[in-house]
Amino acid sequence: MEEEFRKLHQGLYNTNVMLTKKVKEQKADFRKMIEDVDIELMFTDIKDKDGDKFANSKEVMEVIGIWWNDKSKEPLKKLGDDKVNKK
Repeated sequence: MEEEFRKLHQGLYNTNVMLTKKVKEQKADFRKMIEDVDIELMFTDIKDKDGDKFANSKEVMEVIGIWWNDKSKEPLKKLGDDKVNKK
């Protein structure tokens, strides 16, 4: 009986480990897709509410730069939040 329990426990553990790895891989794939879309959006023409394209003015490029800078810090913010939540 004890041996059967040990095998069942090991099987459940192995299944959990495999599922955890699969979820991590899926999250990494999703993050990559999001990064690709973000980069693509960065180089997309910016339009006003009437659909007219803005020229790549200094102001527009500055806004994109601020957005990109904030976006690149998000993983660090999340890491910091995780450390705070664990305490």
